[in-house]
Amino acid sequence: RPADRTVPMTRSTEPAATESAEAYLQATWHREIPITAPMGLEVVAFDGSALHIRAGLDENRNVHGTGFAGSLYAISALAGWGLLHLVMRAAGEANSIVIADGRIRYHKPVTTDIDARCSVADDPAFADGLARFRETGRARFDLRATIGDPSSPLAEFEGTYAVIRPKSGH
Repeated sequence: RPADRTVPMTRSTEPAATESAEAYLQATWHREIPITAPMGLEVVAFDGSALHIRAGLDENRNVHGTGFAGSLYAISALAGWGLLHLVMRAAGEANSIVIADGRIRYHKPVTTDIDARCSVADDPAFADGLARFRETGRARFDLRATIGDPSSPLAEFEGTYAVIRPKSGH
């Protein structure tokens, strides 16, 4: 039987005293999603409802010297996945997350390091989804991530993430 590749959450509501949420997520990505290391993906900040991540342009450029579209998609998708992972972990909810759907719109070329942000602050649909997850062990979340300045993004990603509570013993 193949190894279970889901990333189960611990029941702890706080990272270890010596490990920030940012360090925890970055280590999880590098261990469980190995492509994140050569992409130079780093977790910049997490405040409980918003995540800011960054990747170097050099590691993610195209033949024109601008951000490679595939990298921008992956980084944006990971911003949503990472935010959901950390919020669920902080809520003490063991979970497994997959992206069910995603689409991105590219507005302008990315010419600097790639900053992606995703937030669920003041999002009633997110709170409803979390309540549904607590009740049923399953939920879907629609999240939006931006590349660049969120008020005038270079790219915008919208993704639907499916979350399930792992069966006991996994």
